[in-house]
Amino acid sequence: MTVDVFDTVLVRSVASPEAVPAMLGRLLEQDGTPGEAAAFAETRQRAADRAWRRCGGVDPPLAAIYTEVAAARRWTAERARAVLEREIDLEGRLLHPVPGMVERLARLRADGHRIAFLSDTSHASSTLRRWLDERGLLGADDRVYASCELGASKRRGDAFAAVVAVENRDGEVVRHLGNDAFADVRRAAEAGLAATHLPAANLTGDERRLVAGRDAHGLAQALAGAARLARLRTPAEGRQRAVRDVTADVAGPLLATFTRWSLERAVEREVRSVFFLAREGQVLHRLADHLRPADAAELSLRYLHVSRQSLNVAAMDGVSRAELSWVLTHVETNTVGTILRRLGLEPAAVAAPLRRLDLDAEALASVPDEDRREALLDDLVDGGLRPALDAAVAVRRARVRRHLEQQGVLPDGPVAFVDTTGTGSQQLALTRLCTAVGAPAPLHLLLYRRRLRPHPLLDALPVEAWLEDEVRQLGVGRPPGGSALIEVFCTADHGTVLDYRDEGEQVVPVLAEHDPTALERWGATTQRRTLDAFAQALEWPEGRAVASADDVREAVVDVARRFWERPTPGEADAWGRFPFEGASGADGAAGELASPYGWGEVVQAARAGGLPSRTWFGWRAGAEARTTPGLRRVLALLRLAKHRRDHLDRLHARTRRLRTRLARGSKASAQK
Repeated sequence: MTVDVFDTVLVRSVASPEAVPAMLGRLLEQDGTPGEAAAFAETRQRAADRAWRRCGGVDPPLAAIYTEVAAARRWTAERARAVLEREIDLEGRLLHPVPGMVERLARLRADGHRIAFLSDTSHASSTLRRWLDERGLLGADDRVYASCELGASKRRGDAFAAVVAVENRDGEVVRHLGNDAFADVRRAAEAGLAATHLPAANLTGDERRLVAGRDAHGLAQALAGAARLARLRTPAEGRQRAVRDVTADVAGPLLATFTRWSLERAVEREVRSVFFLAREGQVLHRLADHLRPADAAELSLRYLHVSRQSLNVAAMDGVSRAELSWVLTHVETNTVGTILRRLGLEPAAVAAPLRRLDLDAEALASVPDEDRREALLDDLVDGGLRPALDAAVAVRRARVRRHLEQQGVLPDGPVAFVDTTGTGSQQLALTRLCTAVGAPAPLHLLLYRRRLRPHPLLDALPVEAWLEDEVRQLGVGRPPGGSALIEVFCTADHGTVLDYRDEGEQVVPVLAEHDPTALERWGATTQRRTLDAFAQALEWPEGRAVASADDVREAVVDVARRFWERPTPGEADAWGRFPFEGASGADGAAGELASPYGWGEVVQAARAGGLPSRTWFGWRAGAEARTTPGLRRVLALLRLAKHRRDHLDRLHARTRRLRTRLARGSKASAQK
């Protein structure tokens, strides 16, 4: 039996073999030769092409390639040999066994099969043998063949005959295992072998999309390679496979590059501590330990239990309508009771002022109209509720400051906070609370996405956004799914932070009720394991051979956009079931991210000319992919009809404008 090597039993932690010499060029540049990275990579590729032609279209030995490199670069033989050995060492450190292949090969040997490894490669068979042996893939009697030594290749089809002539002494039908549909399956079958296709380690469409159009040595290569390894190393069955694959290919690259950027910006800002803010920061904090840059060894990484609800009241600078508008975001959707509790007031404790406002028990449980809400807010500023609010602010402020001090937030030097999306509200609260007790500024906020919320209190904050900054009009544009996608990928295992309470000498967070059952049933464990596997696989070789400065934002956003706008049926079925809380998560209510459309919504679409908006986090493409085929056809017809109506409306508008111009021209001519 013959067995392919690369992407069948061994897989690299980068996407393609071309990335290895490109990474080597960067390492050589770090040795002190400016511009060496690009120059070496280009020379190495041209040398390989020339050597390949001289070998008649078969992979040339690595030594032949480096003879060409030495001649082109005017290197000594010793220099060429040293760089050749360094390439072999680098590639060896990037190689990992494909999960399950050690056991599969052992079973084949136990069944009496003789194993002969066969690879199209420029590496010598002795090098392949060493790599296979070090990873437990080589049996005592196994043979190893390399195309560069055979003078034949699988892709050309003649390597199989060359190996069978040596190995098939008994005249039995030889089997071949491999990942490539052409070289390992079609060519093997043409040579008379029974071929078995093993494509698990092939790059997926999203992994290929990550490196499409990117330099071979870029960070995108490492991201795609880590995504592949995470898929292979995380077992999953049924619907969980879609959870795993999207986490590896979409969430992993997106979250890892944002987290790494945050850590590097913290180092550049010379901060001593980075705090990942609840709740989305919990996932990013887990990743940060794996992705810490070499020059960030002393950087303290902490997870901080905070929220707008727990912080902003404590950070109020007096009580005014401007301060209340900052604290009470989305107040128009809150009941009276919710508004009071967000400010730290229990309705029972302020019953008398509420009665004067004609707010009884029934009113507390309802969303007030604008006039009643305005009256309540005015009373909080200048009326009978003001003393109770002042007292609540003082109590909350003292408790929050103690909690921040215990967590190390009140610093000896600048610190940074990492969050996903926002306007800077939590940073303003933290800055006020810290500077009020003499802690130094600035306190930097590093965001995945900064949203625009015109507010005088937020304008001057030192905020940086990785993907999109709506305030400064910077970045690669609105991310797919807005804030919903990043919140889905960063779901924490606890409820939102409501308040703080004393527990002995410590101040601990009060969390909203959170039942993890629905999340675990959906696949949260698979999601966490896959992200951990991704972060562990995303290793930077010595120095920074994979440059973190490579800007891969457009590549990772392109992959995320494909998932959000064009999910496969399996992806939509798995991720559409995600139990999404939405809003602040304070009430613990969760619904499916993308439930299928029903006939009622289709009828509404027919009447209104489009599907109704469900919620701010609705995933329309996912919901439609989960909808029954009959309803999907109706929706497609409705879209087609709307497109034709819009087209006719544009034609009619154009015709009216043309008639108006002609009429004006005729009138002008008549007047002359």
